Amino acid sequence: MSKKNRIGNIIWGLILIAVAAMIVLWKLEVVEFTLLAGLSIWQIVLGALFLFGLFHSLFIHRSASGAIFSVAFLAIVFGKELHIEALVPWTILLCAALLSIGIHLIFGKNKHAYPTNFGHNGRDMHGNPVTVETVEGDVISETVSFTGVTKYIHADNFTRADLSCSFCGAEFYFDNVNIPSGRAEIVINSSFCGVSLFVPRNWTVVDEMNSFLGGVDIDNRNITEPIATIVLRGSNSFAGVEVKRV
Repeated sequence: MSKKNRIGNIIWGLILIAVAAMIVLWKLEVVEFTLLAGLSIWQIVLGALFLFGLFHSLFIHRSASGAIFSVAFLAIVFGKELHIEALVPWTILLCAALLSIGIHLIFGKNKHAYPTNFGHNGRDMHGNPVTVETVEGDVISETVSFTGVTKYIHADNFTRADLSCSFCGAEFYFDNVNIPSGRAEIVINSSFCGVSLFVPRNWTVVDEMNSFLGGVDIDNRNITEPIATIVLRGSNSFAGVEVKRV
């Protein structure tokens, strides 16, 4: 963890502890907080958590999807106070999903600036720090929800990946993966999100996913002689799945 992230975690940890203390003092009527009048304890707790998620998405993960859904859940928690009860919760969640997917599809092709040899040193093309996670294993299982992530897969004998993604923006890089058998599968269960798979140009990708109000876009430009076949399976609803070449 970088020094910047560590300091950020300490600051937010102290803020959350302060919120907990404030709630206790308020409920014991030791201190009167006029700004909290009319709010339930759950609204305060959830509001603090989603506010934390908003700032964490904006300044740590730099995730548009995470920020959008944090705002959406804040709107749901305070729907009555904002006079938007008619939109709570499904209309707000649907709009957040559509916004997230739209932004992902518009800007997703340009937001990655790391070379395929993983020599990015934790920074993007503008020099901004990014959160990068490496996953190792010939069979992997990853679950992503309510955030934005970039994950690099390392495998010497890759056979299968199970990716469960919901209310998020997720990127998975497979350019440091070997498939000696020549065939593997990626099972994606995606909903209300945008998922990008980055694969080598010498892989053939076959789409066998079941999609409902979602789409799968496979980039088949400039394909070199195939050495492996990847079969996409799973379900895709209110989501966009992209396969890009690196």
